[in-house]
Amino acid sequence: ITSATPGEGKTLTSANLGVVQAQAGKKVVLVDADLRRPALNRRFELPGHVGLTTLLAGEATLEDVLQPTHVDGLYLLASGPIPPNPAELLGGQRLADLMSQFGELADLIIWDTPPVLNVSDASVLAARADGAILVVRAGREPYSSAQRARDQLQQVGARVLGVVLDAVPVGGGSDHYYDYYYGSRHGRR
Repeated sequence: ITSATPGEGKTLTSANLGVVQAQAGKKVVLVDADLRRPALNRRFELPGHVGLTTLLAGEATLEDVLQPTHVDGLYLLASGPIPPNPAELLGGQRLADLMSQFGELADLIIWDTPPVLNVSDASVLAARADGAILVVRAGREPYSSAQRARDQLQQVGARVLGVVLDAVPVGGGSDHYYDYYYGSRHGRR
């Protein structure tokens, strides 16, 4: 799961998707692969000092760093210490091996990655994953940013599964559709 730029809601979307899938009876591993600005461990109030980077550096085993959350069936792999070159660490063979190991461990693996237009990390992971989901905050980013993000994912061979439109205003008594179709109550009759 990624976004075009920061602040579009990708981490919250990742966490919510993980919770819902676990509540539906699936075994889910939520991986904080944003190795520049990790946040999932704070959302679940779990330690983040060990995790994906310690695992990829060969300093721990998966059993050492995988943490159960307060939701049955949902596990967190925190980011661990922030490395000097995240893209290099994510592009190595250890990650490919880890992804294969995950297939035997859980029904669903959700990778929360950094924004795709800012750094290459999300593209590296998306190319190896079964699919990518792009999160776009309503009314915040120009449509062209979302298009560029989608294009970048497709260029690396990622299968873009879809887009989540985040922070869509709901309710509020607006009759925009009615006004557009029939004319404003205060204007045309």
